[in-house]
Amino acid sequence: MPEQNLKLDPTHIEYWVAEAQKLKQAADLCWEADLNLKQNSESAKLYGLDQALIETADDAESELSWLYPNLVAFAIQHLAIGILLKRDPQHIIDEAPRFQIINAVQYCGVSIDEELREIISNVENAFRWSEKSPQWGVRLSAEQVKILKRKKAYFDAITERNKKAFDELFNKLNRMAHDEMAAKTSTDGAVNKEGSQ
Repeated sequence: MPEQNLKLDPTHIEYWVAEAQKLKQAADLCWEADLNLKQNSESAKLYGLDQALIETADDAESELSWLYPNLVAFAIQHLAIGILLKRDPQHIIDEAPRFQIINAVQYCGVSIDEELREIISNVENAFRWSEKSPQWGVRLSAEQVKILKRKKAYFDAITERNKKAFDELFNKLNRMAHDEMAAKTSTDGAVNKEGSQ
């Protein structure tokens, strides 16, 4: 199968690496947009611009700061799935990772520092909760709204240090995935050489 087609086939590591790259690029764009909105919002407050405009910018900034950890966590999960698929396809069949990002990364042999583990755990929990949440049109209870606001405020507090830790984890898994792909290529090359002799 030609390499470019492997990026379209979820049974190959190349697919998961390509999808992870897209998710990471989207996450980084959210991070940059979030920083720009924060700076513009601060400038707007300093120069006394319309309060409604400032609130709109703050809401957009809050959405972006929620998106970043979610997108980067799923990018990391995609890399881990690709690595696991290459190393142990049966594990993926038996233990489909779904929202178990931490487990998938650890199964690849990579440790996660406690602070990042907590952020990723919140991402996992938010998606598990959303699977069980009421359908659109049903009102949330006051307690559910409070929980959502706390989680959103938690994501607003993601720091530059957290981003650096996410980047390091992503880069480590990305290198591992590329090493797995290179090992596959060199093995394929060895088989081709043996077959042609």
